[in-house]
Amino acid sequence: MLWSAIPATVVVLLGAAGVLPDAADWALVVNVLVLGVLGYQSLSERRRPVPLRILGES
Repeated sequence: MLWSAIPATVVVLLGAAGVLPDAADWALVVNVLVLGVLGYQSLSERRRPVPLRILGES
């Protein structure tokens, strides 16, 4: 879970450097995507069916 903060931090740093406009919005999008992937991965390790992985049902 701690590693999931690194991509959003990179996005915010790009915004602070002036490279990426609206960096806070993009950081939120990146966080949602990363946490979604982590949740999918967690449920796949528990061998849940794909529809339940997508919905996040355990």
